[in-house]
Amino acid sequence: MSRASLRIPAYLRTGFSLALSASLLVGSSFAETPKGSPGAAATGNLSVTTDPADAAVYVDGHLAGQTPARVSALTAGEHRVRIVKDGYLENSRVVTVPAGAPTTLTVKLTRSTSTTAATAPEEQVSTQGGGGGGKKWVIIGAAAAAAVVAGVVLSKKNEPPTPGTISVAPSGTGMAGITQFTFTSQGASDPDGDSLTKSWTFSDGGSGTGDSVTHTFNNQGAATANLSIDDGHSHKVSAPQQSITIGPPVSGTWTGGVEPGFNCPFSLTLTQSGTTIGGSLNWVGTCTGTFGLASGSISGTTHPTTVNLLTNSFTVNGVPSPTFNERLQNFSTDSTGTTMTGTITTSASNGASISASTTLRRQ
Repeated sequence: MSRASLRIPAYLRTGFSLALSASLLVGSSFAETPKGSPGAAATGNLSVTTDPADAAVYVDGHLAGQTPARVSALTAGEHRVRIVKDGYLENSRVVTVPAGAPTTLTVKLTRSTSTTAATAPEEQVSTQGGGGGGKKWVIIGAAAAAAVVAGVVLSKKNEPPTPGTISVAPSGTGMAGITQFTFTSQGASDPDGDSLTKSWTFSDGGSGTGDSVTHTFNNQGAATANLSIDDGHSHKVSAPQQSITIGPPVSGTWTGGVEPGFNCPFSLTLTQSGTTIGGSLNWVGTCTGTFGLASGSISGTTHPTTVNLLTNSFTVNGVPSPTFNERLQNFSTDSTGTTMTGTITTSASNGASISASTTLRRQ
């Protein structure tokens, strides 16, 4: 009897000392039994698909084809399946194939940052001689096989998520206590398909959770929104911080205007609820008079915004006719919310009117 020549594959080396203590059954008595003969082993089929496709599939060390691949007449029981594709992490596992039934294995491959090719076939443990010189597979005792399989099955490393970015609406300088900002997580993903928990914190101490949250800042100045993303596997990543500027609301006292009908200096005392403006227009200095607003609105709750106001009708020096009103048309605040410039029109009930441009400054 000639001496067997053994080549030890890399995945068996760590467990081979245990394998040697088990019985090695090598020889012609373990040659494949033809199908249909008495004592033929029960078999099953294995189908392997991957995303992406065209990955090499090795079953028990043999190249079985490229995905999608179908391996027929596998002996029922456990088989080691190894999937390899350039640019992706190798995927190895033990698959149990039942007798007489098809088994399907679907694997989503994970892209690798390594440029090392991963398409070389595994080494095989074989011996020459006996039975006409064909290869005879080394059959390892059950205890040793279990130890080797435990060392071969690879646990896929869980990868951290991609944090993406934060979008905010509306844009522009907010109004303290008025502007409701909506912050949305964009582009966050997880390479392992893990469910992501998104936690928000704001520079004023506020917080929230979810893909999208709303928040109103009550204080003027610089503000920030922060987003932390957790994949539930001890990986927490943060999106780039989103900065916001908060200015004053339109409400308050504005001075420095001059109306053209009577050449009277005037100020505005305004209140604000969302985009609705209330309050009064007040003649000051050499003129006296306080006129409530019949209507008032702004175009949006961030600066710059457009202000339109109309006073109630009023009379001058107690004369009942004609009556007058003042209209502020398309007054636009600057980006800081501290000045507004536009056209004021003094109109009389007899149809006369006069307009001029003027600028108001927040007091």
